[in-house]
Amino acid sequence: MRLMSVLFLLDFISSRQLIKIPMPLNLLKNSFILFILILGQFLFNQSFGQSIHWQKLPLKINKTPRIFYSDSLTGKLIVSGEFTEVDSFLSNTFLFNGNKVSFFNGSNFKFQPFDIIKRNNGQLFFGGDGLYIYADTGLIRVDSNKNSNQVITLFENNNQLLIGGIFGNSINPKIQYAPVSILDQFNWHPLYGIDTILKDKSYGISSIISYKNELFVAGNISPIGKIKEILKWDNTKWTDVGGGIPGIGDEWVTDMEIYKGELYVAGRFLRATGAIDNNIIRWDGTQWKDVGGGVEGTMIYDMQIFDNELWVVGKFYAAGGIPADNIAKWDGTKWCSLGSKFNNGLVCLGVYKNELYLGGGFTSIDGDTSIKYIAKWIGGNYTDTCAVKSYVGINESERSNFASISVYPNPCHNKLIIRNVNGINNQNTDLKIYNSIGQEMVVNKGDFINNELIIDVKNLKAGIYICEYEFNHQIFRMKFQKD
Repeated sequence: MRLMSVLFLLDFISSRQLIKIPMPLNLLKNSFILFILILGQFLFNQSFGQSIHWQKLPLKINKTPRIFYSDSLTGKLIVSGEFTEVDSFLSNTFLFNGNKVSFFNGSNFKFQPFDIIKRNNGQLFFGGDGLYIYADTGLIRVDSNKNSNQVITLFENNNQLLIGGIFGNSINPKIQYAPVSILDQFNWHPLYGIDTILKDKSYGISSIISYKNELFVAGNISPIGKIKEILKWDNTKWTDVGGGIPGIGDEWVTDMEIYKGELYVAGRFLRATGAIDNNIIRWDGTQWKDVGGGVEGTMIYDMQIFDNELWVVGKFYAAGGIPADNIAKWDGTKWCSLGSKFNNGLVCLGVYKNELYLGGGFTSIDGDTSIKYIAKWIGGNYTDTCAVKSYVGINESERSNFASISVYPNPCHNKLIIRNVNGINNQNTDLKIYNSIGQEMVVNKGDFINNELIIDVKNLKAGIYICEYEFNHQIFRMKFQKD
């Protein structure tokens, strides 16, 4: 029964005095209205989901998307990924106009997921297990189908299509170990002689971008002199980028974006002691700079500029020291989380018709199990949680200051000691300890003795923590383990 019908019935009963009500009629009506509103909200949440920030799309897929591509020629959003069904239609790729889905011609879109999609000179290319071009009858492979070529990224540069990935033997034996190549009339050529530098076929390139008239390529590149995970072409030669990505393990750059005049580089790289990267870092043309302390977790998969902010997704639990469930946004000075909860990691972002789309392995958002694998951001009324402090970029002179800082023992038991040979006291020091989900912990800062700050950590539970130490308006952050 509709709410207006119920109110009409109550008015009718009141006017005819057909029954006696032991409580004031207005109170009964207000109580009944409140009950109907609560019931309606409950039924709405059950039927349409509980998330008020993310919207379910009018389509159904059965697994994770990998790529969103807004195609200006067709005016549609192209989506591809690990899913095998779209509204019961067998396909790994579909087109979406904001209201309904459609499909490409050709049966070879079935069981063929793609990692990257790009138009070049009017032609639509698909990269994944090989490189394909779309024709009216379907996909045509433009590399040898006998070879093991994993195409990860495509980039248009001076009307040429640049191809990055992990390549085995190719059509042209000259580029069999070149992880970045130029496609020219279906002929492959090593990009500016890069095959003379990156000779190991295990190298992989996952992102290519042009920044300040220089071409940057990045991915998984073992140290070659100062080249580490990233290098650039300065129009005459290949060179390192500020000594490469500093890290403590097997780093991999997954994405690069230009935001507010700086080049942002993201992926999987954990900060080394005193270094500034934590799965994301930025380059201003001369030096590497911190990005608000980065994100804590496994890695960042994708970045996207939306609403004049840089959005990142992946597998992480904190950004800039605040809890963030696999998604966060950066405004140039601070990180903000959205408060949304996902039951699995997030893989990709895309902007189509000025709206933000999200893909991942999730089967619920904010407890709403009707939203699976793909969603659209609708915002709604929400309060994001933002880092209180903005983190300064760290140039070379500031790195020398951090070189004087050490934290020990690590792992620790009862006491953690921060030593700063440049001097340490109550006036110029601010210290905070965060747990693995970004909650600030209460600790006794202790005494200052001989340029050392002694912190009492005996009441902390065993686990991984983040020590944030601010000295003379510069911030040093380091993980430590409590036994």
